[in-house]
Amino acid sequence: MSRGKNIAIAIVMWCAIGAYVVMAGRYAGERRAGITVSSLRVTIAGAPRTQDSTATAVITPDKIAAWLAEAEINPVGRSIDEAGTGEIERRIAAHPEVKHVSAWSDLNGALTIRVEPRTPALRVRTSGGYRFWLSTDGVIMADRGDYTAYVPVVTGDIPFPFSPTAEGSYEQMRRDNYNDFLGRYIALDDERRTLQARAAEVRGALRATRAGVPKRWWGQARKKAFAEMRAARIAELESQRVHLAGELTALRVLEEALKEKEKKSYQSYRFLSKLANFVEFIGGDDFWASQIVQIHAVGGGRNSALSAAGGTSESGVTWREPQLELIPRAGDHTVLLGELDGTERARLENLRLFYLDGLRHEGWNTHGYINIKYNNQIVCTE
Repeated sequence: MSRGKNIAIAIVMWCAIGAYVVMAGRYAGERRAGITVSSLRVTIAGAPRTQDSTATAVITPDKIAAWLAEAEINPVGRSIDEAGTGEIERRIAAHPEVKHVSAWSDLNGALTIRVEPRTPALRVRTSGGYRFWLSTDGVIMADRGDYTAYVPVVTGDIPFPFSPTAEGSYEQMRRDNYNDFLGRYIALDDERRTLQARAAEVRGALRATRAGVPKRWWGQARKKAFAEMRAARIAELESQRVHLAGELTALRVLEEALKEKEKKSYQSYRFLSKLANFVEFIGGDDFWASQIVQIHAVGGGRNSALSAAGGTSESGVTWREPQLELIPRAGDHTVLLGELDGTERARLENLRLFYLDGLRHEGWNTHGYINIKYNNQIVCTE
């Protein structure tokens, strides 16, 4: 068979395939347009493991149904094309508990919504009114009391850099916080440049006014009037110069205060990052994951929580990183871990050895307080 015939056959075959695809797509579209959604099926993927029947999943089919009802979305009884799977995905994905969602329908009228929830890493319930979960991928989710997860509970006084009602990506909050401070610095810099330009103009006007002298041929009355006008103008310009100098000084004070607020905000965000990493370490260790049930923060400073609007703090309150106390599952005692300074894993390893070689013989309820905040030291008190 010649090359020309082979090319012709190939062209005919590809044209036939293309025509088939077009016809099949048109047929499927026409058939789909006449199908209504007859059932709704919600599947939850990747739900966190629980230890008993009293624990509930972060997201349940009932919760998904409630979200759809709140958004006034009811796809059942509508045509498949009008069901709005994209809108369903958007509304469900807006909830911080949702990691991924997909919705699709088949030609039998069944609409399926598959939701992958986030997995909680720790639960926060502090004295400052903070009630939230922090997921393993760094998303803050409000603790509404509608589910339970077996993760460490963080209590006490912690100066978080966001409001108690904040939800969403922790990293995005950090970026927004950084951009907010950057915008404030730019605004202050623009204001300073404007004030400096006005001050330069006033200084120039003062030099020109002081350098002005009356003409020698003027009469005494005219010279006197000129002197009075010059004195009044100099007084006015001096007043403006003093006022602008005061505004520049106040601006420098604002800049210093903003730097301090930024420092506090950075320290607070950094502490939460260290806390999350510490809890991740605990969760990855079988011994500590089963032993530590609560983390209590002490010494963080009452009313020292920073607000979400630029990280401002209450007047007269200095940010301090809290020290952590660990509440174990076994043993009637409290462990003072101290600050998260990078040596906490070594200190916990010393505590593990103390548990295995010491308390195993003395008894788990022998001591009421165990202090491991100092390296290579374990201090026990009743």
